[in-house]
Parts: sequence; C-alpha cells; structure tokens
Amino acid sequence: MIITEPLFNEPFHMVLDSSDRAVLASGFGSLEELIARMPSAHQQLPQVDEAAEAPERAWIQDYAAGNLEALNRFTVRQSGTEFSQQCWKTLRSIAPGEPLTYSQFAAEAGRPAAVRAAASTCARNLVALVVPCHRVVRTDGSAGNYLFGTELKEKILRFEATNA
Repeated sequence: MIITEPLFNEPFHMVLDSSDRAVLASGFGSLEELIARMPSAHQQLPQVDEAAEAPERAWIQDYAAGNLEALNRFTVRQSGTEFSQQCWKTLRSIAPGEPLTYSQFAAEAGRPAAVRAAASTCARNLVALVVPCHRVVRTDGSAGNYLFGTELKEKILRFEATNA
C-alpha cells in the first residue's frame, strides 16, 4: 500500500505491507526512486494508494502539525545486520530537536569506534523520517549528507527544534 502526503513542500511517500501495515520504505521526491531502493521482493507488492482515512496518513498530518511524537506510532520493518538493526533502533530513540553527532550516534548504538559503519546505516535507511537518520549531524553541527538533499534535512531539523 502507498500513502503520499505533502510534507515540507515535498511529496512524502510511504510503502506499507498490507498484511501488518509495517512501513517498508518512506521518503521524499519520486515514488519510483523510493520503490527502486527497496529489496526486489518488496518491489512487487501491490501499489495501491491507501484511503484518505488511513491512520498512517493522519499520523503524518499530526507530525506536520507539530506533534513530533506521531512518528513513534509507526511500526517499521527493514532488513539488515544485527548492527544495522541496533542503529535503526537507536535512531528512533533520538529525541526530536536534540540531534546527535555521528560519533555520539555510534556510541549510543553500542559501538563507539564504528563511526563509519554507523553512518553507513543512515545512508542505507529505507524508512526516512520515521527512522530519523536526519537527526544525526556532523561534529561541527552542520547537517551533513541526506539522500533527499541537505536543504531538506536542515528544514526538518529546524522544524523539529521549533516544535520539540
């Protein structure tokens, strides 16, 4: 199932498993590019636009209205190593408005020396925003890279800082 909502003046897409409604992928921009990043087995899922009254759509709208905790309502499923799973779990525990540096993130994930490995889990995160890789920044406080653009990452960080 697909949910598309405008967010930060961009189309925001979510791909959900119809059996348990877990988010398999989410992101900004092109739905086709988002689906292409997914494992091939998930690319074959029915791509039906979910109804306007879907609870997940309301949760995105709640987030857009400033209720940052709305992202915690989503169930997420993505495959990865044990360390990747730990990193994605750690990302979901970062408080909005309180980003961590990549070094802090690696330490919080339990492997302080694995800064590059932790950073690469951000790059491989298929569930953008819900698994908030945007909440990890460079040591100097600058936003750093983001698949959907540094400008959008900075906009999200400002939004969360204002609404935290």
